[in-house]
Amino acid sequence: MKTVLRVAARAFINSVVAAQLMPRSIRRIILRAWGVDTKTKEIHPRFVFSSPNVSIGERTVINWCVFFESAARITIGRDCGIGFFSQLITTTHDVGPSTRRMGPAKSLPITIGDGTWIGVNVIVQPGVTIGEGCIIGAGSVVTGDCEPNGFYAGTPARRIRDLPV
Repeated sequence: MKTVLRVAARAFINSVVAAQLMPRSIRRIILRAWGVDTKTKEIHPRFVFSSPNVSIGERTVINWCVFFESAARITIGRDCGIGFFSQLITTTHDVGPSTRRMGPAKSLPITIGDGTWIGVNVIVQPGVTIGEGCIIGAGSVVTGDCEPNGFYAGTPARRIRDLPV
């Protein structure tokens, strides 16, 4: 029965609460009641949360169509911007033997530091920490940690240049 309730709650969050007509202030209240630790009202429509295992800081903007796969904790700091169609993925698989390369699943947390700007259509992979004040260029795939105050871009994302502090 608990599984059915969890599935129903997730369906409600990702359809009714994620709808364009849902007022942002009500969206925040419902997400908080579900268990998302959000301190911002700037969560735009058409998001998908796989679980409430997410923390979002003050004044952070979650743009349209962001996907939170949160088997492990996703922590987003204050004053961040998460671009359209970005994906924060916490689950991966170990490499298995040649007869089945997709080995056992494992989940690793994602941390995004204060003041970071994640561009449009960015994928952040499991276990990544993005330091404070970073910019991640549109379309990038972040496979490793990003040191603070850097512009990162590409597939995989690499540090392109330092940003002023």
